[in-house]
Amino acid sequence: MALKVINEGEREMLNRIVGDTGDTIWLRLFDNNMTPDEADSGDSYTESGGTGYAQIPLYGDSWTIATAAGDTTAATYAEQTFTYSAGDTLYGYYIVEEAGYEDGDSVILIAERFTDGPYTVPGGGGTVKVTPRIQLE
Repeated sequence: MALKVINEGEREMLNRIVGDTGDTIWLRLFDNNMTPDEADSGDSYTESGGTGYAQIPLYGDSWTIATAAGDTTAATYAEQTFTYSAGDTLYGYYIVEEAGYEDGDSVILIAERFTDGPYTVPGGGGTVKVTPRIQLE
């Protein structure tokens, strides 16, 4: 028999991922041409090094957690804007948790390749907008 996570449990798990750890989680963009895989590690992603870029903190109390009619529970964060003052090519985003790990490395929670990407920021700069979402079924 397959394990079944109840909707209430999904909400609680998402709340712990995004808000109950006491650590800030960070939204980052990656600029290496790869597709996220479950076997990835922190070395799999090359964080954008574009001029003006900075990772964005995602605070636990700013997520909205809801269960849809199809029994899919998701945590959604407001759209975030990355600003560049020079060009870069971006393939997707990932969310990491940094604090609390003995080796000092960050732990990747989720990653997503842009389905309509890659996004190319022109040489004069520009913006990339991401709406973070973590979904459990």
